[in-house]
Amino acid sequence: MDSFSLTYVALMGLYITFIVAIHSRTVTGLCALSAAVLQYFFLVTFLVMAAEAINLYMKLVIVLGANIPHFVLKATIISWLTPIFIVLFCFAPNYKNYVSDHFCRAFNIP
Repeated sequence: MDSFSLTYVALMGLYITFIVAIHSRTVTGLCALSAAVLQYFFLVTFLVMAAEAINLYMKLVIVLGANIPHFVLKATIISWLTPIFIVLFCFAPNYKNYVSDHFCRAFNIP
């Protein structure tokens, strides 16, 4: 699996959870869950795109420089696992910070 398909998976997850978050504002539990998943996929998409930018920089600008072995694997692990801890840190104190009448997203996070 290359970095392009990982970006595709992250973006598709973001789009799908965005649609679910729009339609789930009436159910409190589903709204909080969809908002947490939305925040997770947003962070994953951001980190995967940042990893792709770093990879392009290393390939195009630093042509003769040091090569990081297994860079895509390391970037994938960091990009998909780091947002779990960020979302749990924000979601754990009070899940009602993710619930609103207008849209399901994080509002008053620590």
